[in-house]
Amino acid sequence: MKNFPQGFITGLALGVLAGLMNARQSGEKTRYQLKQAYNDLQVDLDQMDQDYERFNNSIKTLNYESKQTIKFLSHLITQTKNKFEDETQPRMRRIKGNLNQLNKDLETVTQLKQVKKN
Repeated sequence: MKNFPQGFITGLALGVLAGLMNARQSGEKTRYQLKQAYNDLQVDLDQMDQDYERFNNSIKTLNYESKQTIKFLSHLITQTKNKFEDETQPRMRRIKGNLNQLNKDLETVTQLKQVKKN
């Protein structure tokens, strides 16, 4: 892909040269057509350069905005996670306390059943 522009221009020049050698028209008309073709090519190259600059700037903008969005979302997710943990912490302690109490009660009931059997 690196050699494409060079190959394109070389091919274009050889094509123009071949066309000139086989032309059946006056030199003045040929020079006019060559000048016109050169001007058209220059306009196309300038337009392509401008399009490339716009594309390059769009990529830079997209890259910057993506980084900012990821940074914002990461912060938002961290905040949401922390808030969730803070809100559920008391409930989790209560549940753990209730489970501990249930385990103690279960042990007591199991011990009482064994005492009754003996």
